[in-house]
Amino acid sequence: RNQKGVLEAMRPALTRCGFRGDPPWVSGQAYISPPATFPDYYEVWGRDNAGQGAKGQRKITSVPALVGYLERALALAEAGSEQPRPSRERPRTGVTESPWTADED
Repeated sequence: RNQKGVLEAMRPALTRCGFRGDPPWVSGQAYISPPATFPDYYEVWGRDNAGQGAKGQRKITSVPALVGYLERALALAEAGSEQPRPSRERPRTGVTESPWTADED
């Protein structure tokens, strides 16, 4: 069950690990993103649990969502899963890269 102030109390430790979001971190009002090196929140937890809060939620908003996400992310890591995840980087504009190379004569 959610307890008032738990996310806010955990914020210093989570931000040291790369989690980010605007304060205050109040359960139900927070929008927390995991580190870029972690699996995508929506793919790991949000899609299956969209009915338990904001539909289609792509950010961590509560203690139960954080715990559920971390449990699944750890299970993936322990299983050695190379689950593909969407890139969080914005596409570069104005840069073209060709997969083709010139043949050497």
